[in-house]
Amino acid sequence: LRPDVQAQEQVLIARAAEVGVARAALLPSLSLVGRVTVPGTGATTWAFGPAINLPIFSGGRNKANLTAAESRARQAWFGWQQAVLEAVEDVQSALSAWRRDGRNVGAQQQLVAISQETLDLARSSYDLGESDFLSILDAEVELLSARQALAGAERDRALNFIRLSVATAGPVAMQ
Repeated sequence: LRPDVQAQEQVLIARAAEVGVARAALLPSLSLVGRVTVPGTGATTWAFGPAINLPIFSGGRNKANLTAAESRARQAWFGWQQAVLEAVEDVQSALSAWRRDGRNVGAQQQLVAISQETLDLARSSYDLGESDFLSILDAEVELLSARQALAGAERDRALNFIRLSVATAGPVAMQ
């Protein structure tokens, strides 16, 4: 998983836990309390018993806290969804560009092969005396141009592969 998505997920988990705490504050609670006096003071005393907490007078505040916690949880949910959608968009865009460049590299390789064949035919034709040397030069220029286009297509594909790798790993935090 991408770090930005993981961070948003952790925020969502924390906000959901806050909702649980706010809900629990609305309910009565029972706890056991105890007290022991330190020995050596002359008297040893101890006390143990239940304590009941009834949120009668703080019910309005607790309901407001619950509403606020639910609102923060919804905001965290939307933040998480946004992070996931951005991650998917980044990866899909980079993958699409990388695949497109792969098709372009294939087409450029075919163009280089055709240009090489054209040069070979021009040389054969020149050797047989059927054409002049200018046709060989033209074929060599076309082959060089095709090789340059292939190199550019391979560079673009490599750059888009890097872009795809970065998109799957997530944004890099600048320090």
